[in-house]
Amino acid sequence: MENIFKPKRSNVAFSVPSTNNLVDGEMAVNYADKKIYLRYGNDISIISNYSENYWDKNQTGISTISNVGIGTTDPTEKLHVDGNLRVTGGIYDSNNNIGIANSILISTGTGIAWTSANLNGSGSQGIQGTQGLQGLQGVQGVQGVQGFEGSPGSPGIQGSSGIQGFEGSQGFQGLQGISGSSGATIPGFSTSTSYTLQKSDAGGHVAISTSVIIPADVFSSGDAIVLINESTSQQVINSGVGITVYLAGTAFTGTRYLEQNGLANILCFKTNVFIIVGAGLT
Repeated sequence: MENIFKPKRSNVAFSVPSTNNLVDGEMAVNYADKKIYLRYGNDISIISNYSENYWDKNQTGISTISNVGIGTTDPTEKLHVDGNLRVTGGIYDSNNNIGIANSILISTGTGIAWTSANLNGSGSQGIQGTQGLQGLQGVQGVQGVQGFEGSPGSPGIQGSSGIQGFEGSQGFQGLQGISGSSGATIPGFSTSTSYTLQKSDAGGHVAISTSVIIPADVFSSGDAIVLINESTSQQVINSGVGITVYLAGTAFTGTRYLEQNGLANILCFKTNVFIIVGAGLT
């Protein structure tokens, strides 16, 4: 004898059964909407939709062109996954190959194929990209070291000697000029230990090989001292408590550094305020 399956039915458009209408595993048919419903646990799912031809279970769909969607009701390809994909088995390419260790999948234009990842070598050179916009011109670099002097060129051909002119008569001897005064020298001395500048250093130079301190309440406006680093390393010029030392042409104050063979001029232009400038000074 044949078994007759008789689901619950409705002719009311847009009528959807609830979990109160169906037991787990029971189906219902809406003739007006042409839809079949199934209770699965606490969910009511559409398992057949004559007008749209898709299966909707938690946003899962089969489109009218036989595309399958997971996480979407509007799949655009044979398999459309909207979300993460986890594969615990193998993946077969268009040639039905599963691939080997250290292989990668690449597009062939009409499908995919496994190929070696070439971990120990370089792959084929890719297509050159479009040239980008030209960047801004960089800051001019530091001038390089002057190159060696080239070899002297060959001497040119000596020209013909001109006709000697008539010798002119000797002029009167001019008056002897006034003898100029001898140039001034800058006194100074060398120190090999940490040194604090003194009033007696004003107007002279100090050759240093260790650090130097500029003290407070010692120098007057117009006092000037020249420092020369005769060591083979950088030396520190410290500012004493209560004074201000400006790097010339800036608002920077504080400790300064004098490189090997560097020269620094220190000028007191008012009480406990100084300007420092030089070569090899930072």
